[in-house]
Amino acid sequence: MTYWAHSDPDGRPPEHPAAKWQRLSEHLENVAAIAGELAHAARPDDAPFRTSVELTGRLHDFGKYTDCFQNMIRSGEGRCQHSGHGAVIANDTGYRDAAFAIAGHHAGLPDNTGGAGTLDVRIKESRQEAQSLQARASEDCPPLSLLFHPSSARETNLTRDNFDLHTRILFSCLVDADRLDSGGRRPSLTPLNPEACL
Repeated sequence: MTYWAHSDPDGRPPEHPAAKWQRLSEHLENVAAIAGELAHAARPDDAPFRTSVELTGRLHDFGKYTDCFQNMIRSGEGRCQHSGHGAVIANDTGYRDAAFAIAGHHAGLPDNTGGAGTLDVRIKESRQEAQSLQARASEDCPPLSLLFHPSSARETNLTRDNFDLHTRILFSCLVDADRLDSGGRRPSLTPLNPEACL
């Protein structure tokens, strides 16, 4: 089965010779790569940050592997929540910063505590389905399988004081990369020179 991330902008079906549907595996890899470039431009000497951002890009639309989403994109009817699924995987592998960004990449960063829209509630609602998608996603996009079973625990120097800013920069890299790839554009980036801003 072919899993799609985006349908043709002119409404043509996938089998039309001029159709421009985008495969989900291609979109996930593109967003990971673009987000990684943005992370490098923002923080050139921070390899762990770039790793977090690339993981975030690879998982952001993991929920599009659901039957619900694939039926919706083919029929053009209905709605399917898909951002909580990747947040489950990120959170469970020690990337809570990525989980916030993934869960909020369409509607904005969720709250940490509070009501029904918090990150933990979203994760709880998506957990069972997210776990059931892993085999399907691994077969379609093999790099994802490495994220489901990390080889070692994540080491981070994030503190309570810098977690918020770090997560917002990560979120920005993800949202920009997602929009650039969805729009068919690829940035040309060079690392920022902090001294140029003084």
